[in-house]
Amino acid sequence: MAPSPLKRQSPETTGPDAIPLPRLIQQALNCLQAGDTAGALALLATAPAAARDDALACRAFSLIYLSANDYDHAIVWFDHALRLNVKNPDALAGKGTALQGLARSGEAISCFDEALALRADDPETWYNRGVSLDTIGDIEAALQSYDMALAQRPSYARALARRSASLAKLGRFEDALSTANALIAIATDDRADAWCLRGNMLQELGRHGDAIAAYNQTLSFQPSYAAALINRATAHKELGRMDDALSDLDAVLRVAPDHAEALVARGNVLHSLGRNSEALEDYKCALALRPLVTHAAMKTPPEFRAFFIFAPFSGNTPIHDMVSFSNFESHTLMLLPGASYDIDFLRSKADVVVNLVSDVDRSADALCAASKLVERLERPVINPPAKILLTRRDRVSELLADIAGCIVPCTLRYTKETLLASARQQSLGVSFPLIVRVAGTHGGDEMECFAAPTEMEQFAERRQVSEFYVSDFVDYRSADGYFRKYRFIFVGDEILPYHLAIGGKWKVHHASTDMSNHPWMQHEEKVFLDCPEMVFSPRAFEALRAIREKIDLDYFGIDCALDDNGNVVVFEVNASMLVHLHNKVFPYKDPAVRRIKAAFAAMLRHTAENGRAIRASADGRRLA
Repeated sequence: MAPSPLKRQSPETTGPDAIPLPRLIQQALNCLQAGDTAGALALLATAPAAARDDALACRAFSLIYLSANDYDHAIVWFDHALRLNVKNPDALAGKGTALQGLARSGEAISCFDEALALRADDPETWYNRGVSLDTIGDIEAALQSYDMALAQRPSYARALARRSASLAKLGRFEDALSTANALIAIATDDRADAWCLRGNMLQELGRHGDAIAAYNQTLSFQPSYAAALINRATAHKELGRMDDALSDLDAVLRVAPDHAEALVARGNVLHSLGRNSEALEDYKCALALRPLVTHAAMKTPPEFRAFFIFAPFSGNTPIHDMVSFSNFESHTLMLLPGASYDIDFLRSKADVVVNLVSDVDRSADALCAASKLVERLERPVINPPAKILLTRRDRVSELLADIAGCIVPCTLRYTKETLLASARQQSLGVSFPLIVRVAGTHGGDEMECFAAPTEMEQFAERRQVSEFYVSDFVDYRSADGYFRKYRFIFVGDEILPYHLAIGGKWKVHHASTDMSNHPWMQHEEKVFLDCPEMVFSPRAFEALRAIREKIDLDYFGIDCALDDNGNVVVFEVNASMLVHLHNKVFPYKDPAVRRIKAAFAAMLRHTAENGRAIRASADGRRLA
C-alpha cells in the first residue's frame, strides 16, 4: 500500500502560532506599503476562515489583492464584503475595478452603476466607469462619466487626460485642446505628459507651430521624451523644416537605435528629401523590428481585424481619418522592395485585407508586389491591385466614354519626347485649348491649361519628368461665372458626397478657394452635402452608378462637375482621393465625413464577416 500523503495544515485553521486577525491585517498592509507585495499575499494565505465574516478583513484583503493585480482573488473578497452588506458602495466600486482589470467591462459598469446609485458623489467611481465605457467603445457615455468625476473634483488630472482623449476620438479637437489646457493648469507630477497632450491636439488641428511650442515645453521637463521628439519632428516636417525634423529623430535613435517608430518617421523625412536609399534602410530596419504598425480598436474585443498594405515609395489611399478611433483593430504593413514576410503571421492578423497602393503612375512595381502578397494571404480584399491598374487617367477616359449622361474629356498619355514631337507636328489627338498634367501628380500643382503649342512645349521642356497626360479642356463654368467641382466617395454600394469647391478659376481645389469668406458658398456646399439629390438629378446619379460599375473598386472617389444640361463632367476617378475630418473652418462638413467613415467601417465589417463565414464553412467541409 502506498504511504498516505502528508496532511498539510489548512491555512484557515487556527493554532497556537496563528497570528491574530487584526495583527495579520496590519502586517499585510505594512508589507504592501513597503512594496513587499509577495509578503503581503503570503500573509493573506494564512488568514483564518473567520476573516470571511469580518468586514474590516474583507475590505483590507480585497484592496491588497487589487493592489497586487490579483483580480480574481480580489473579487472573491469583495463578494465576501457584499455578502455582509449588499449595499456597500466601496465593495461594489472595488469589484467593478477588479472586473475592469479582467476586461469584463459590462459587469464592471454594472457594479459602478450600483455603487453610484448608493453614493453618487464619488469621482473615482465615475472615472472608472468612464474607463470601462471607453473600453467598450461608448465614447459619449464615457465622456459624461468623466464630466461627472470632474464636477466633483475639478482638478482630477487623470479624468482631464481621459476626457481630452475621448473628445479627440469624437473628432472634437478644439474641445480636446481646451481640456488639455485645463490639465496643464493643474498638473504637478505629470507636466510633461500634459504638454505633450496639448501638442498632439494642436497637431490634429494643423497648428504645427503651436504644437512645436508645446513639445518644447514637454522636453523642458523631460528631455528624452521619445514621443514628444517624434511628434515634434512630424510637426517640423509639415512645416518644411527637414533638418530640424532629422535632428529630433536622430536624438531619439541615439538613445534607442531600435525605436521602430522613430526609424519610420526618419525614413519619411528622408523620402521627402529624395534620399530614398537612406529612407529604404530605415524602413527595412523598422520592418525587422516591428513587422506591423498596430492601432488598437476603441472597444474590447475589436469587431474584426483589418490588414492594410502600404507602399511608402508609391501613391497610397489616404485613410488616416477613416481608420483612427475605430471599433476594429488595424495592422499596417510596409510593402518594401526585396522584403520577405512571414505569411502565416500576417494572415493571423487579417480578417480583411485593404490594398492602399492606389496611384498607377507611381506604383507599377508596388502594385505587382501587392497583388502577389494578397494572393498568398488568402483573405477577402478591398481594392484588389489588379483593379487599381484600370484607374490610369487615359484608361478611365476610355472606360467611361460611352456612359449616358456623362462627359469624359479625352485623355492621352505621352512620353516627354512624344509629346514635344506631336505638338510640333500638330498631331496631338486633342485640340487646343487643352490641359497638360505631369503623370503621377495630384492637386493641380503640375497641371496647366494651354491655348497654343508654344506654351505647352515650354511647360514640358522645363520639367525633368518622363510622362505627361493631355486632356481636352471642358469649360464647366456655371451661369453665374463660377466653377463648381463636386467630389463623391464611392464606398461599397454607396455614393456619398464629400465636398463642393466653388471658385472663380477653372483649376479649383477646395483648399485654395475663397469659400471661407463667402457664406453663400458655404450654404450651397452644405445643401449639396446634406441632400445631393437636390443638385444631381436622377439621370446624373444613374451616370454615377454606371461609373461605379465600370470602375469596380470597393473604395474610390470622383471629382466632377455638371454642365448646363445636367451631364456629369468627369475630371478624375481613382482611389487616391483625400477624405479628412479637419474642418474647423467648415464644420458643416463633419457629418458628411462621418457618414463616409461609418460606411467604410461597415464595408470592412461586412467583408470580414463574409470571409470568416466562408472559411468556417470550408473548415467544416474538410472536417466532414
